[in-house]
Amino acid sequence: MSDSIENDPTRVGSDGGAVSDPVLPKRIGQYSVRRQIASGGMGTVYEAMQEEPRRVVAVKVMRRGMNSPEALRRFHFEAQLLARLRHPGIAQVFEAGTCTDGADEIPFIAMEYISGAKTITEYVQEKHLGLRERLELFVQVCEAVHHGHQKGIVHRDLKPGNILVDSSGRPQVIDFGVARATDSDLAQTAQQTQMGELVGSLPYMSPEQFEADPHNIDTRSDIYSLGVVLYQLLSGRHPHELAASKIHELSRLVLEGSPRKLGEIDQALKGEVEAIVHKALDRDRDLRYQSAFGLAEDVRRYLSGEAVEARPQTLRYQLQIFGRRNRSVLVAMAALAVVLVGGVIATTTLYLRGQVAQENSEREQVRAQAEADRAQAAVQFLQETLTAGVPSRYGEEPTIRDMLDRASAKVGEALIGQPEVEAAIRRTLADGYFTLLDIRRAADEATAALAIYERTLGQDDSISVELAYEARFYCSALGRHDEELSIAENLVETLTRTRGPEHRGTLDARASFASALEGAGRVEEAEAIIRDVVAVSRRVLGDEDPLTVDATGQHVWLLLESGQDAEAMVEARRAFDAALEIPDGDSDTVRAARSSLAAVHIVRGELQEAERLYDREVPEDIGIEKVFQGNVDMRSPGIKLLVFWETWCPFSIRAVPGLDTVYKTYRSSGLEVLGLTRITRSSTEARVEEFIEEKGLSFTVAKEDGRAWTWFNCRGTPWVTVVRDGKIIWENDISTVDAISDRMLRALVKEG
Repeated sequence: MSDSIENDPTRVGSDGGAVSDPVLPKRIGQYSVRRQIASGGMGTVYEAMQEEPRRVVAVKVMRRGMNSPEALRRFHFEAQLLARLRHPGIAQVFEAGTCTDGADEIPFIAMEYISGAKTITEYVQEKHLGLRERLELFVQVCEAVHHGHQKGIVHRDLKPGNILVDSSGRPQVIDFGVARATDSDLAQTAQQTQMGELVGSLPYMSPEQFEADPHNIDTRSDIYSLGVVLYQLLSGRHPHELAASKIHELSRLVLEGSPRKLGEIDQALKGEVEAIVHKALDRDRDLRYQSAFGLAEDVRRYLSGEAVEARPQTLRYQLQIFGRRNRSVLVAMAALAVVLVGGVIATTTLYLRGQVAQENSEREQVRAQAEADRAQAAVQFLQETLTAGVPSRYGEEPTIRDMLDRASAKVGEALIGQPEVEAAIRRTLADGYFTLLDIRRAADEATAALAIYERTLGQDDSISVELAYEARFYCSALGRHDEELSIAENLVETLTRTRGPEHRGTLDARASFASALEGAGRVEEAEAIIRDVVAVSRRVLGDEDPLTVDATGQHVWLLLESGQDAEAMVEARRAFDAALEIPDGDSDTVRAARSSLAAVHIVRGELQEAERLYDREVPEDIGIEKVFQGNVDMRSPGIKLLVFWETWCPFSIRAVPGLDTVYKTYRSSGLEVLGLTRITRSSTEARVEEFIEEKGLSFTVAKEDGRAWTWFNCRGTPWVTVVRDGKIIWENDISTVDAISDRMLRALVKEG
């Protein structure tokens, strides 16, 4: 059933709108028209008031000529799809229908009215936003467009006029799918081609849209339009010269020409930003980003300092990114080189002085010569390694891994008799392998470097202490408990002997040793050590010292494992109260103490008490991008384990299969497990699917866009949050699945 348009002859609108009458409509269906907002090739938009519910809406009335039965059927079908879009970055469609204007039946769409809206280009100019702020705003637009694409809807008319920013600074995409519902973009192209004039949305259309074949249009057409918008956001210009006013000239530029390089307009945009924009603008849609999510991810990579997919992954580029993200490593390498070269100069000078003056003893000359030999060996090794990394004229460029592997294979042989230099280089190699997520090689290099330090310098050296913690971390990640225990125990013995049993560093090392013992299953020994650490730390450092609070939380877990619930409650409450009193309190310390206390409440069946500790309700929309298996319902009643994990993370690799065992054991009691992962360059959708199959996971697995990670404020992977009836009752990292004890699980499912 269609409504009619009532015209008000006393109010005159512009004559360029979709409705040809020179008067402003008084009503359109159930909407009372207030004013005309805009008019273009697709139609005219009015601000109007809806009576039930009473709210201000925007009503777009389409142009005449789309009233054939086939066109109207398609319009109604597509309009039903548009109404299903639910995203904070997409203007909500309230109603899609038709109204009569005399003999004509004209489609209209009533949608959310965006107060104080400005186009995205106007907004960034008025607010004088910098590059980072503009890119962050653009990422939000991509997220909204990706949501529409996931619902099977292509926008087909993305341009600044359809990307509005409201008064709070949130971008919203309007007219999503309207072009498809009416085929007005293709009709406009055909019409303006005949007229020969350059108007409306044409400067933002993809090459395939200029061909006016609907079968060639898919989500990648929107990627091109997003590229044009991003180009304009960053440079203030259109990628193609628009001085010419003829459509056939623009068509030729888009279909055959290349846009002006972004870096030629602004030198600051050269490199990664330029590569991202021009990848989106590629004439060949197979070479563009294949999704708005992929475009957003590459922008995020740039913002976080990672290598972007739009750039060729050459050695030079990888080194550049490696240096940007690992400045401390490169500074250390540079400092090492400076020290070594300086050592060559200094020792050589001393040696020459000794020769000239003949005043140095034979021992001093030998020492000086040894220093010179050591520096020369180090410089020669670095020189050979870097020279090997220079690409040959015809071969493939070596990667950073190639250089690390070559250095690792040669360092022992090349630096015989130079243990300090070898240890320093091996530590740098460990950092490099860890950056490449090769934890096994990082552990091998770190433990080798630590062994050298122990033989030459002794562990009571700041570098060797740091290296001991690094090596222990790598071994823990790989489940190499014997090596982990040996490293932790040796460190405790050395620090106790050299710094004393009550030194802060010694107490921290003892707590670390207790953690290693617990991981190896030696719970009673771990509990005895950590109990003493807590007692000494309270006496020496005080209750409110972060080390005391963290050690007490560690003790709480061990007490729960051994069934000492009453003492665990006393200790957990004491630690949490102390954490809240820490001046400029460490949020991680407070969170860990809260987690320990919540765990005790859960074991005791006091789930409401645990819930009160967090007082947070999970939102319905946490940014689920894709569901690999199972169903996602964040707010349904019952107990849920939300597990954040990544395919590359060694702790995830060990813990996630154990969680599947937990799920299979307790699902009949109502326990649900929801695995959430973010798709990154090291954890692609294909790798996630392989991981699910390899590990035989049966619980729900989904991909989230980063909003869930941010909302839950995860501190690493794997991270677990327990939700009861939509409210948080516990959270913590789980390096092993044992971090969620059987006692906690039984209490959860019993209560649930």
